[in-house]
Amino acid sequence: MKTIIITVVILIGTISILNSQEKLNIDTSKKVISNGVLNTRPILKAIMTYISFEEGYFNKTDDVITGGEFIIDMHTIIGIDIKKEEANKSLVKHLKYPDFFNVSYFQKLV
Repeated sequence: MKTIIITVVILIGTISILNSQEKLNIDTSKKVISNGVLNTRPILKAIMTYISFEEGYFNKTDDVITGGEFIIDMHTIIGIDIKKEEANKSLVKHLKYPDFFNVSYFQKLV
C-alpha cells in the first residue's frame, strides 16, 4: 500500500511539472547582436555583428527560463559598426574563415 501511495504522489508531481512548462518560440525575423574584440594593437576595439536565428525556443517553468534550443545560421553574419565597406567585408570574410568560425564546415550552430 505504501508503494502505491508513493507511486501516485510521484506521478501527480511529474504531471504537474510537465503541465507548468511552457514553450516560447523565438521571433526569427529579429537579429542577434554578437559582440567581439578586435585586436588593433596597441588598443583593443569592440566589434559588433548581427547573426540570424533559423529557429528556436525557450522553455519556461513558473516564470523561470529552464532550457531551450536555438539554431543559428552562420552564413548570416554581417558587420554593423565598421562603416568602411571594404573593411566591413574583410571582417565578415575573416569571421567566416576556418581560423575563426569555419562557416563552410560549421554552417549551423545549435
